[in-house]
Amino acid sequence: MNLLKTKLESLTKQNHIEILKILKSHREVVLNENKSGIFINMSTLPSTILLELQKYLEHVNYQNTLLQPAEEQMEYIKQTFYSEVEVDETPPPPQPSPNAVSFFT
Repeated sequence: MNLLKTKLESLTKQNHIEILKILKSHREVVLNENKSGIFINMSTLPSTILLELQKYLEHVNYQNTLLQPAEEQMEYIKQTFYSEVEVDETPPPPQPSPNAVSFFT
């Protein structure tokens, strides 16, 4: 159970929201909330809920293994094709009006 707890804690905020949705779908789960966040006592969770959390964790890990190569490829493309292009963000100098007179030439 400590390993499951550690893995769940290391997930992203979005994953924590999904875990909270899973827990809230079960009436027997007691959620304790304060200004630091929402807490649960995992030792009181039924084994069916622990299995559901484990399955969700496996799903997240599977997604990460699928997405990691794509993210690495996107980063490679970004570095290869877009890092050499320098964008000059300074505005162009103002152009004199055709009717302007220059006193300092």
